[in-house]
Amino acid sequence: MSYDLCFRPPAGRPMPSASQLTAWFASRAGYTIASAQAIYENPDTEVYFIFDLPSATGDGEAPSLAFNLNYARHRGFALEAAAELEVLVQQFGLEVEDPQVDGLGEGPYDTAGFLRGWQAGNDYALRVYLSKGGGASVVPTVPAATLERAWRWNLARKDLQARLGEDVFVPKISFFELEGRVQTGAVWTDAIPVALPPTDQLMLWREQLAPRKFLRRVPDLCVCPYAAAEALLRKFAVPGDGYQRMTYREPPSEVSDFVRARSPWRGPLAGIAGDQLLEAEVVARACAPGA
Repeated sequence: MSYDLCFRPPAGRPMPSASQLTAWFASRAGYTIASAQAIYENPDTEVYFIFDLPSATGDGEAPSLAFNLNYARHRGFALEAAAELEVLVQQFGLEVEDPQVDGLGEGPYDTAGFLRGWQAGNDYALRVYLSKGGGASVVPTVPAATLERAWRWNLARKDLQARLGEDVFVPKISFFELEGRVQTGAVWTDAIPVALPPTDQLMLWREQLAPRKFLRRVPDLCVCPYAAAEALLRKFAVPGDGYQRMTYREPPSEVSDFVRARSPWRGPLAGIAGDQLLEAEVVARACAPGA
């Protein structure tokens, strides 16, 4: 199930050609052109959606540009798509045909209306999916605020990396199944200068700071609660807007010793893809009696 839109020009205006649209989509970050489609994929947020480029229908009907966004996704998918849709209609002066029951209908595109329509459709699709698949226990969930905060951090990660420069690493916020629940984590390698967002866990990847085995260092991973590093961060980090930035050129001995002292992670650690995560509140609403 998916949220589907068509875009056409207002009456009396021509539709942009496939070549015009292809060139425009190809010029924008995140898009790949393949098989008459503009496919959007963001590796940081893991959001994706598709535009079907116009072609002659052969039945006298004017060509249109179609948009497709899957349901059973968290709200970040719709928010990221909404930003792209808004730029599209402004660029080409297009109007929308929205066949969803709670959608926009025909006429001007409206971001708030799109988000309302997508949320209504997503809620319905989740009710259907969860009623057939065993209920809320079949999907990994986190609070909506946690999921949106992670999505917004990941969406802005590249811009922050560009501002801070290549001497400071800006990690993604990822999600893991850990100790029986979904938790957030950020990778920190060998105590390098880093801009760390608050997460449940720090994923400490050790190469130069890994312990020696048979006269050589064997890279490993340590999983460390963020709370265990907070005193260290307060001492050595400069607070940023939603992150702590380690600004040294070489790690102070206290920081290196902290990383060296961690025990390698031996338990299961399964990453969770962005298109598998849902808001706990949305799932609870879909599973409520009478929903």
